[in-house]
Amino acid sequence: MRRSLRLAAALAAVVLLLAAAPGRAAAAGGVTVTVKAGDLFFDPKALEVPAGDVTFTVVNEGAIEHNFVVRDASGATVAEIPVIAPGATERVTARLAAGAYRIVCTFPGHTEAGMTGTLTVE
Repeated sequence: MRRSLRLAAALAAVVLLLAAAPGRAAAAGGVTVTVKAGDLFFDPKALEVPAGDVTFTVVNEGAIEHNFVVRDASGATVAEIPVIAPGATERVTARLAAGAYRIVCTFPGHTEAGMTGTLTVE
């Protein structure tokens, strides 16, 4: 009994530490990650999340509009925020399976200028 309580306490501590990781917070039923969109960049450029429901909170810190598109390995869009105005914050939630994904801004010239990122779902 005592050993079970210690194990449960240790597991709870690990869950709290993971939930408190920068840019990543546990959400009811999933994970929330925050991404900054600037003029021709995403920060962070690489994200890792567990499989399941993922909410992306995207803050446009740039001077121009951007969008936020998550694509799977085949190139299919699995999550999208069509427009994020300068200074605005928008959210999108997707149920993601394990795998590698690409994050892009699809406005003309933005992807080519480097406004991309990677998403690893474990």
